[in-house]
Amino acid sequence: MKRALPAAAVLALAVAACNGAFRFDDMSRDGGGGAGGAGGTGGGGGGTSCPSGSCGWETRACDGGSCNLSCPTGATCVGTCGVSCSADCEPNSHCALMTGHSGSVSCDEGANCTFVLGESGSADCARNSTCSVRCSEECSLECDLAASCQLQCGAGPSTVVTGSASCP
Repeated sequence: MKRALPAAAVLALAVAACNGAFRFDDMSRDGGGGAGGAGGTGGGGGGTSCPSGSCGWETRACDGGSCNLSCPTGATCVGTCGVSCSADCEPNSHCALMTGHSGSVSCDEGANCTFVLGESGSADCARNSTCSVRCSEECSLECDLAASCQLQCGAGPSTVVTGSASCP
C-alpha cells in the first residue's frame, strides 16, 4: 500500500505538469500506425499528421506524416510522435518520447533522454548526455564515448552501451 502512494503522486504531478494534455499514442491521428506507413487522413492542412497533446515539444515542420520536433534547451518534454518523425532534445533538457516506425531521435550534450523507438528507429546520444533507449523491434543506437547510454531490446534486459549498438 505504501508503494501506491508515491506512484499516484508521480502520476498526478505528470498530469498537472501537462495541464491534462498528456496522451498515449493515438495511431490514427499522427500516422504512427497502419500498414501503409504515412498517416493521417487526406484532404486537410496536415494537422492530423502531427503530434498533439505532447508537453513541451516544439514542432519545427511536418510533411506527409513526418514531423520534426525539438525540446528547447533546459526544458522538460514528454510525448509521442508518428511514422518517420525526428526529434532533438536540446542541451540540458529532459526528454521522454515514443516514436513510430523509422523514428529518428537525438539527445544533445548534457540532456537526459528516455526514448522508446518503433521498428527501424535510431537514436544518437551526444557527449555528456544520459540516454535510455528501448526498442520494440529492430533499431540502432549511437552513443558518444563520453555519454552514458543503456539499450533495451524488447522485454530483454538493459545493456550499457559505448559506441554503436543495435537490436536485431
